[in-house]
Amino acid sequence: PDQEHRLRRFFTALTSQSVSLTRDRTTWVSYAQGVCMGWFICGFGAVLPFVQAEQHLSATALALHGLALGLGATLSGLTGGQIVARIGRGKYLRIASLLLGLGIATFLVAHVLALTLLGAFVSMFGGGAIAQSTATYLQSHHGKSGAAALTEMHGIIAGVGVFVFARRVASRAGIAEIDAVVAAASDQQTEAECNADKPICHVNLVLNANA
Repeated sequence: PDQEHRLRRFFTALTSQSVSLTRDRTTWVSYAQGVCMGWFICGFGAVLPFVQAEQHLSATALALHGLALGLGATLSGLTGGQIVARIGRGKYLRIASLLLGLGIATFLVAHVLALTLLGAFVSMFGGGAIAQSTATYLQSHHGKSGAAALTEMHGIIAGVGVFVFARRVASRAGIAEIDAVVAAASDQQTEAECNADKPICHVNLVLNANA
């Protein structure tokens, strides 16, 4: 009974507190940074089969991209505190956003393993800095309403991810790619049977070879 009474008092006090969240430019910029980071994380694994097919990589070489992500996140975590102490959290987040964009651009336009690995590393260094710092930055900026800002940001990130995924699956291009993969898997096409203008076929061959 005592424990139940304490729980009731706790939730009553929690729900009775009214927190007013005032969103300003800093809030929306932080939300946008979080969305970019979430988009990168959700989409990175999906493009790796295409990278493998384009560069004719082995499974071991492809796995190095995951290692590059891990190294970027680790280095970001180890150095973030010192960098923030020197230049401030706001400037650190702006630099992190630039690094995330630069890394993604490098990863997308590169056609050699060394550059795609570099792109993955730089992207995750910047993305890791965003993931580590936006929470503290919003909490400091909004004070008592910081928890509400964080909850809203996470909800927006999740909503954008679901929306993008749903649009991709529902689009004609997405359906065509899914149908092509299914057809290629069922027909067990050989490399000689694949045409150069059907990259999805080559992706399927790589997946079959590594299965």
